[in-house]
Amino acid sequence: PIITVTLFFGILVSIGFFIYKDYGISSDEESAYIRGQLNYEAFRGGSLQDFSSACTKLKNVCYYPPLYSMVAYRLIHEGDSQIIYERLHLVDFLAFAGAVFAFFLIGKKIFKNWIIALLGCLFLVVSPRIFGHAFYNPKDLPFMDAYIVAIYTMLLFLEKKNIFTAILHGIAIAVACGIRTPGIVIIPITFAFYFFDLFLAKKSWKDYFKGLALLIPSILVAAGMVYWFTPFLYGDPITKFIQVFNLMKNYTWHDHQTYLGVDIGNKIPWHYSLVWFSVSSPPFYVGLFGLGSVVLIIRSLRSRVAEHFQSLRDMYLVAACGILPIVAVIVLKSVIYSDN
Repeated sequence: PIITVTLFFGILVSIGFFIYKDYGISSDEESAYIRGQLNYEAFRGGSLQDFSSACTKLKNVCYYPPLYSMVAYRLIHEGDSQIIYERLHLVDFLAFAGAVFAFFLIGKKIFKNWIIALLGCLFLVVSPRIFGHAFYNPKDLPFMDAYIVAIYTMLLFLEKKNIFTAILHGIAIAVACGIRTPGIVIIPITFAFYFFDLFLAKKSWKDYFKGLALLIPSILVAAGMVYWFTPFLYGDPITKFIQVFNLMKNYTWHDHQTYLGVDIGNKIPWHYSLVWFSVSSPPFYVGLFGLGSVVLIIRSLRSRVAEHFQSLRDMYLVAACGILPIVAVIVLKSVIYSDN
C-alpha cells in the first residue's frame, strides 16, 4: 500500500510539474492577484484608509475572502507577469494534490480499504473539468481543496472528540471560510453530527454540555482566524461579514448566460446547479452517484436501529457536505454563473 500510494501521488505531482506552463490565464486570476496584494499589504500593517479607498473602487475584489489570494501573493510576487502566473498555476496544482491526499484519507477512513480510497482519488483526478481548473481557478478549486480538508478534520473531531481535534477542525473551518464565505456551511453540519452521535449513544444531558464546551473553542478559533486574515472585516466584523455573505448570496451578474438554449441572465432557475453538475461531470460518475444514493436510502429505510446509523454515519456526513451547499443555493436563490 505504501509503495502504491506513494507512486500514485508521485506521478500526480510529476504531471503537474510537467504541464503547469501549458495553461493560459483565466478571467479571475488578475483580480485574485490584486486581491491578494491589497489584503496582504493591509494585513502586514499597511494603511487601512488606503485599503478602504481601494476597496471602494474595486468593490467585489475586496468583498471576496482573501486568505488563499494572500498566501499565493506572498509566495509568488516577483518576476514578470508570465512567470508569476505560471508559478501561481503550480502552487494551485500543488494545493490540489494535497487535497487529493486528504480525499484519500477520507476514503480510507470511511471504507476501511486503501484500494477503494485510492480509486476515489483517481476518479477525482481524471475528472477533466476539475483537473483543468486545478491549475487556473484561483477561487473555486482552492475552496474545494479546503472543503475536503475540513471534512477530514470533521471526521477526526467526531472520532476523538478532544480539544486538539476541536482546534484543528476550527483551523480547517477558518481556512475554508477564509477562501469562500459558503465554507460556513461546515459549522451546522459539525454541530448536527456531533449531537447526532451523542443522541445515538444515548448520552446524558451532561455529555451535551461537554460537547458544547468542545464546539465553542472550535468556533472561536475559526472566527478569530477569519477576522485576522480578512482586513475588510477590521473595525466592524459582524456588519461587514453580513455584507460579504449577502454579496455571495445575491452575486451581481449582468452579462449573458445561456442555459438550456435560453439567455437567463441573472435569473437562475432552481434546477440550474443540478443540471450543471450532471452535464459537466462524466456520465459514469453521475451514474455511480445515483446508484450509491439509491442503495444508501434503501438501506436506511430497511434498518432503523441505532447501530446501523452509527455504522453509516461517515457516509451520511459526506452526503450532507455534498448536498447541503446545493440546497442552500436553491433555497437562498443565489446567483451562480458559468459552469460553477
